[in-house]
Amino acid sequence: MIARVFWPTVIASVLLSIYLFLFSSIPLGVPGEWEWPRVDWSPADGTNFLLIGLAVCLPASLGWWGFVRWGAHRLESTTGQTPLLLALMVLGGGLLVNVFQILPAQTAFPKSWVLYYPNMSGYYHLARYEIETTEEFLATYEDRMAEGDVLHIGTHPPGLFLVNRGLWNLCRTSPALTQTVNNLMFGTTQDQFDQLEQNQRSAGHAVSDTDRAAVWLSMLLTELISVGTVIPLFWLMCRYVSRETAWLTAAFWPLVPALSVFLPKSDTIFPCLGVLFLSLWVSSEESRSPGRAALAGLVFWCGSMLSLALVPIGLIAGVSSLWRVVRTRFHSTEEMDVPRSEPWKPMMVTAGVSVSVFLALTLLMGFLFDLNLFSVWLWNYRNHAAFYDQFTRTYGTWLWVNLSETFFAVGAPLVIAAVGGVMTSIRSARPTYPLLCGSLIVWGAIWLSGKNSGEAARLWLVFFPIVFLWAARFLENIPGENRERQKFALRLLGFQLVICVVTVLRVKGFFI
Repeated sequence: MIARVFWPTVIASVLLSIYLFLFSSIPLGVPGEWEWPRVDWSPADGTNFLLIGLAVCLPASLGWWGFVRWGAHRLESTTGQTPLLLALMVLGGGLLVNVFQILPAQTAFPKSWVLYYPNMSGYYHLARYEIETTEEFLATYEDRMAEGDVLHIGTHPPGLFLVNRGLWNLCRTSPALTQTVNNLMFGTTQDQFDQLEQNQRSAGHAVSDTDRAAVWLSMLLTELISVGTVIPLFWLMCRYVSRETAWLTAAFWPLVPALSVFLPKSDTIFPCLGVLFLSLWVSSEESRSPGRAALAGLVFWCGSMLSLALVPIGLIAGVSSLWRVVRTRFHSTEEMDVPRSEPWKPMMVTAGVSVSVFLALTLLMGFLFDLNLFSVWLWNYRNHAAFYDQFTRTYGTWLWVNLSETFFAVGAPLVIAAVGGVMTSIRSARPTYPLLCGSLIVWGAIWLSGKNSGEAARLWLVFFPIVFLWAARFLENIPGENRERQKFALRLLGFQLVICVVTVLRVKGFFI
């Protein structure tokens, strides 16, 4: 029954994606408000580009497919998960590099420019040319936020600037590291920096060897954290499904189309931080571990130093904990993982320790650097809200456009599996897992609020692991033995690869 409905739906969605991206000129957004640009080539070339792109990715994807299959068998016979997860991360990074290099040189966007040019992000540019000392930068950061920039600078806490400044200082004070990094740089990346240097001469900014090394290290660090999402994602899914299902589902992460489109933007690291925080929070509640709760508070604080994107993830944790309390209080204890007589205790331990760590670090920044982070975060929120005062958005139109954009950004096969997971939960007599319900409540509220009207494919990346949780629930309930589940998941992985290649071939994630 599942096969008769599921696979025709997946195939139809893949064909729809191919038509939309390769052969149509349908706007990728709302004309006059916001649209993602398309790679500049004729739709008549669509079939050739698709076949070439799939051929370029074929060796790496076959290797990935084989490793995922082999790893699923290994998980059945061993408890040594760490080497397998590290290999999943490393090979996933290789697959990502392979995917976003499929475009011909004349149409590909130089990824190294994304972190340098101020109109694309501005973090490195400001860190390189405007920060005199870290102490002075942090002490005056609140004043900088009060200037009201509604784009990249005014809507972010200081963390991204500090990371870029730190990488530049590291390369500046270590010529040997700079030389080593530049010697190991890909040839195509070296060519991009050569062109960048020519472009910047007229602006009076020489792109030195130190700049090259610092920017490339930032790119590598971003990709490492982005693909490293598979590790905490696997840990989190293992709390709800079998290790085999968690492994098979985590293998889809490097093939999320938005990841390939938007790397090396900082948005691609937030899913890792978000799912790591949730994994620590949930495990702390279940084990009543103050140590894991403290780590959860540390991760959340670090993420909050980089972006407000982790605030909704904190709300998800809170709503999920309340859901767990209610479920524990009113359902039979056989289905609970905490005693019915004390439903509040796990949440209070986790929340108390996590919030204490968060507050301590925030107050410490104020004491050491005269930085009022609470005021900075409030200014970030105000500046983000002011964006819509300057750039008009039609609320009703973006409600459905955000949904459709997310559908293609995550990948149709995964989204369809996630919908199957939701339907499975509705039909199940067992209460639905609190984290899954909390995620839907918070994400749905943000969607209905209209706070992200446009760029959902990038701004909602932090939520995408939630789709994996629901997809894992669906795959866990595939009838048959483990081998049948593996075949089902690996077949779906093939369709996801096609979707990823199609999206990368046609959608631009950056403006110059």
